[in-house]
Parts: sequence; structure tokens; C-alpha cells
Amino acid sequence: MDMPSVESTRVLGGQFELGNKLGSGGYGTVYSGVNRLTGESLAIKMQKRVRGRCELKHEYKVYQVLSSEVGIPRAYAYDEDGDDVYLAMDLLGPSLEDLMKACGGCFSIKTVAMIGIQLIARLESVHRNKYLYRDSKAANFVIGRDRSNPTIYILDFGIAKSYLNSRTKKHVRYQPCVDVIGTPWFMSARAHNGCEQSRRDDMESLGYTLIYMLRRSLPWSVLGDPEDDDEAVDKQIAKMKSTITIDELCAGCPAEFKDFFSHTGSLEFEQAPDYEYLKSVLLQVLVNLGDSNDNIYDWIAPTAVVGAVPSASPESVVKDTDSGESDYSAASSTASSADDSSSSSTVPSIENAICVPATEETLDKGQRQVVGSVQLGTSVKGSDDKLLSGGLKDRILRRYFNRHLKTQPPSSLLAQIYPEVGTVGPTASNACSVGIKRKRDDKEKHGKWKWWKAMVGWLPFGNMKNKRQSSF
Repeated sequence: MDMPSVESTRVLGGQFELGNKLGSGGYGTVYSGVNRLTGESLAIKMQKRVRGRCELKHEYKVYQVLSSEVGIPRAYAYDEDGDDVYLAMDLLGPSLEDLMKACGGCFSIKTVAMIGIQLIARLESVHRNKYLYRDSKAANFVIGRDRSNPTIYILDFGIAKSYLNSRTKKHVRYQPCVDVIGTPWFMSARAHNGCEQSRRDDMESLGYTLIYMLRRSLPWSVLGDPEDDDEAVDKQIAKMKSTITIDELCAGCPAEFKDFFSHTGSLEFEQAPDYEYLKSVLLQVLVNLGDSNDNIYDWIAPTAVVGAVPSASPESVVKDTDSGESDYSAASSTASSADDSSSSSTVPSIENAICVPATEETLDKGQRQVVGSVQLGTSVKGSDDKLLSGGLKDRILRRYFNRHLKTQPPSSLLAQIYPEVGTVGPTASNACSVGIKRKRDDKEKHGKWKWWKAMVGWLPFGNMKNKRQSSF
């Protein structure tokens, strides 16, 4: 009689026992794990071994450099195991992105100000160790598994970079044309335009993240998701960041936010931010509220709303860890909720968003603004209508409804965007066909010069041929 086979538990390095898969993303897969020597729970990030630079190896190096700093998780080991490489590190709690969803889709002014004060200190410690973070976003900041611990941790140093020249040990020189690194929604305007990043860019990126956590959106949120990889949308976001005023950017935020961006915008390339001043700006927000930095955040306050996720906001999508969200924060949230299921913690559980099919009549004000901006072909002051021609309006509108509202746009809205298919309202297939035709027409018109556009990215897209002829 054959006995059923039992799959043996995989042990990495003779010490780290691999557990359940918790999540996956752009940098590999995250598993729960146990340190057999100490019995501690771990997060284990794994990816296939490839030639060239390994993000996990680089991340482990950065964790080692920052190991003595507050709010930095401990990294225990990096090693190879067969065709895989792995990084064993602390298992922490849910990300601020998850907690936003659990607290109604955004945080209160008080909570955002207290978060900002902590994160300024985190970035200051990273900069003190001669590194740039370059990846500020709510998904990369997490709380601990012990919810009584107010410390906010910073994760994912895969794209962190030293701002010192490895040979001279002096600050790197400014360069106007380098690879664009970061998340489109949150990277600084200079970084988005291909400029070398420095400490000022980390602080500007943090400012965008704080506005996002307060308003649950940014002025360019209507153009897609934070992790979208769309060249035309990317260009539009970069243009919006370069042309928007501080007043427009900080609309609806405390006045002190303008002081925050005025300071980051005034810094020279090699200049260190005034971290104490930036903290004092956010402390003043608390003073104006008649409150203090008491570490009572929305997720531990008695009034926290459990599972209320507004369907209108770009943040209301149900988490998909394959979409590029922070691998580790997704895993931490899952593991923490499982380990703490019997806890009496007051942190609300993360609920999936319930998306109700939308009609034009039931759209709220925010949704009507999204639709209106797409219909007009503009989203903020100074946007380029050419970039919203062809099928891009259709892609933006459909992406917004499909991903965030789980439904098709109302036919009456499509009729306004595509008048050539009739005012009675196109069917989904007809509207899509029109969009495809427009995309094909655009490709036939500009495809010949696409190679030149890629090589000289600063040339205006609409004048490829004339610019090339006048250059010789």
C-alpha cells in the first residue's frame, strides 16, 4: 500500500523555514517564515537569480547600513538557494495604504501631520547615511505588528542610491538626462523630467505622499493608477507637475503645506533640506488644530471607520499584489492580520471595496470632475490637448470606471467623447472601435518618427518632422 507523499518544508540556509506565500509583485514573491534558531516570525522575499545587479542584494546592503536607525526593519540574511535568492527580514504590520482604506479612504489632518513628522525623521536618517530613498509612497510605509508601538517603518530600498560619488566620495554632480526612477504619481517634478535626484527630491516626493493621504488623490490621479506604465500618461503627469502652482497643488490642505513645498522647491541640488524646519511646519498644523503630537492615529482612534472605502477614489481598488504595489507591505498586512486575529487590537480590519455599478446620474462630484476633464481633453492648467487625442481619452475613462468602479462608463458619457458614433450613445463595442481607429490613425501619422522621439525625448511630439529637418 502506497503512503501519500508529504512535501518537506523548505529550509533556507539551514535556518529560515519557508512558510505560506503572502504576496508577489515586481521584485519577486514574499513568504512568511520562521527563524528556527530563535522562533521569530519573518518575512522572506525571494526572486529568481539573474545575471547583473540583484535588487535584493542591494536592498540587504542598504538595510545593513541603516541597521542602527529608528524605523528601519532588521534584515537578517541574504543568500542564494538553488535558482533563487532570498532576503530574510522583520515581519511588520499593514501599510499606510491599507490603513487608509480601512479608515474611510484617507486620513485626518492630524494623522497626516503626525505621519509626516515621523517620515521626515526617517528620510533624514537615510540621508545622514548618504543614501537617497527615491520611492516614497503610502504602500512603502508600515506600522509594527504590535499596534501599541507608534513607530512607522520605511521599507523597500531596492531603488535607493548613494548620493556620493563612489570614487571621490563627494556629492554626485547634477545631470539633466538620466533614467526616470520612482513611482509616477509620487516622484518629484525634476525626477519625472529625467533629472538626477538629490535629497530635495526625496522631500518633495514625501510632500506628494502626504497630500495623497489627506485628500486620497493628487491633481494627476485622474490619469490612471500609481503603478501604470503608459508613456503618454507619464508625459502628461510630468507636464502637470511642472506647470501646477503650489496653490493649486495644496488646494484643500492646511496653509502650512505651501510652506513645505516652498522650502523643497527653493533647495539647490546639493543642499540638505532643513529637516527641523519641515517638522516645525507640520507641528504648526497640529497647534492650529489645538492638538499635539500624541501618537493617537486614525487607525487606533475610537472613531475609526471600519472597511469604508469610497468607490470614487483611485485608492478604492481592491489590492492586487501583482500590480506592482510594495511586495513586502502587501505581505506584512496579510501575515499580520493572520497572526493577530485573536488580538483585541483596535486597528480596523482591511475590507474589500464594494463597487456599485455607476450611472451618470449617481456619479458624485469627484467622479463628475474626472469625467469632465477627460471630455474636455484637459485635466489641469497647461495640459497638452495633443496628448489626449486619439484613443487616450477613451483609455483614461475606461480605466477609471473598470478598475475603480468595476463597471463600464455610461453610454451617454461615451457619446459626448465620441460624437461621430451618434448622440444616442454608442455601444461599448462601437465606442471601443472608434478608440482603436483613432489610435491606428495616430500611429500612421506619427509612427514614422517614433524612433527619433525615443532618441531625443525632449522634442515636442507633434513637431517631429519639422524639428528634425531644421536641425541639419
